[in-house]
Amino acid sequence: MVDPGLVRLSLAEAADLIQRREVSPVELLDAVLARIAAVDPRLNAFTTLVPVDEARDAARAAEREIAAGRYRGPLHGIPAGVKDLIDTAGLRTTYGSGMFRDHVPATDGAVPERLRAAGAIIVGKTATHEFGRGVTTNNYFFGPTLNPWNLDHVPGGSSGGAAAATAALLGPLHVGTDGGGSIRVPAAFCGVVGLKPTLGLISNRGHTGGGDSSFSVPGPLGRTVGLRIGTCADVLRPQPEAAVRAALQATLGRLGALGARLVEVRLPHHDLVLPSVLAMFALEGEVALEARLGDRPRVFSPEVARLRAAMRVPDAAGWVSAQRDRQLVGRDYAAAFAEVDALVLPAVPFTAPRLDSDETRLAALCTAYTGAANLAGLPAVALPAGTSGGLPIGMQIVAPGGGDGLALRIARALEKTAAEHRVHPPPDGG
Repeated sequence: MVDPGLVRLSLAEAADLIQRREVSPVELLDAVLARIAAVDPRLNAFTTLVPVDEARDAARAAEREIAAGRYRGPLHGIPAGVKDLIDTAGLRTTYGSGMFRDHVPATDGAVPERLRAAGAIIVGKTATHEFGRGVTTNNYFFGPTLNPWNLDHVPGGSSGGAAAATAALLGPLHVGTDGGGSIRVPAAFCGVVGLKPTLGLISNRGHTGGGDSSFSVPGPLGRTVGLRIGTCADVLRPQPEAAVRAALQATLGRLGALGARLVEVRLPHHDLVLPSVLAMFALEGEVALEARLGDRPRVFSPEVARLRAAMRVPDAAGWVSAQRDRQLVGRDYAAAFAEVDALVLPAVPFTAPRLDSDETRLAALCTAYTGAANLAGLPAVALPAGTSGGLPIGMQIVAPGGGDGLALRIARALEKTAAEHRVHPPPDGG
C-alpha cells in the first residue's frame, strides 16, 4: 500500500531513511508517482513522465544495490525531475517547443548523467518556457504550469515546472537552470529553495538555452537547505512591494539575532545589470538557438516571437559595452565581498503575478534583482521568507564565487529560526 506521507519528506530526510533501509526506493517512488497522478493533471508541472514500469525497475535496482551494501550516496534511490531544457537519453526532451515535440535524445546531458551515476531515479521532464525564454512558464504548446499556492497565478520561470513540482510535493528533488533568475524567481514565487551555483561549477553540456551561455547554469530546487551579512539599497530598483521589504527586514533581523553583523554596502553600477543581461542573452541565446534549430522550419509560439522581436541583438560595439559593464558589476561585488561574507536581498520585488500578466514586461522586472549573480558568476540561494496574500515571498543569499556552501549554510541557519520551508500550498491551489 502506498504511504502518502512519504511525499512530505525532504531530500535529506528521504536519503537518511533510504540509507538506513527504513524506507525503500520503491516505496518512495510509488508515493511520488501516486502524488503526480493525483495532482499534476491540473498543475501541469511535467511535460513528459518516465513509464511507470521503467521507473519502478530503476527503483528496484537501487533497492537491491543498497541491500547488498553498495550505497552510492544521498541521491541513491531518490526520485528526481529534470527541466525539459536538458537532454535525457531515451526520454522525450522538447525544450518547451512544438518544433521538438517528438525529440528523443540519444545521450544524457551532464546533469542527468551525474544523477543516474549517483543512483537517482529520473521520473520525468518538468515544464519550461519555449527554449527557456520567459518568466511565467505559460507554454503555448504544452499549456501553462500553475502555481500550487494559487492556481490563478504563475509559478515563475523558466524553471516553473521544477518549482511547482517541488512545492506541490511531486518529488523531493528537481533540477532547473538559471540564466538570469530562472531558478530563483520560480523558487521565490512557489515558496521553495533554489540554488544558482557558481558559474562553471556544474557542466552545461546537453542544456539547450544555456550550453553556450557565459552566464547560465543548472542547479537544484528542494524544500530545505542545512558573519558579516550585507544588504544594499542600490539593488532595490524597482522598489519592492511593502510586504517584500518587510520580509527583507525580518530576514536580516533573524540573522542579526543569530549573531551576524549587518552591513550596508554599495553596488554603484547595479543599473547596468539589466541591459547587460538582456544584451548578452539576446546574442548568446540567438547563436545557441540557431545552432540547435539547424534547418528546421521556425515555428515559434506567439510569446517567444514577441520576445524575440522585442530583443535588440547588440552589434560589436554593443557587445563590447555589455562585457565592460559586466566587469564593472563584477568589481562592485568583489569590493562588497571585501566588507561582508554574503549579501541578503529579495529574489523578486513582488509575489507571483496572475496567469494573464504581460510576459514581456515581467521578464525585465523578474530579472532586476537576480541578474547580477549571473553576470558576476556568483552563487545565490533563493529561499522562502513568509507569505503575503496567500502567496510566498522569496529572499536570496548571494555569496562570493565558490561560496556555494556558505550560501547554503546561511540559508540553513535561517531555516532553523522559522518554519517557512515546512509550509506547503493548500491541496486545491487556494
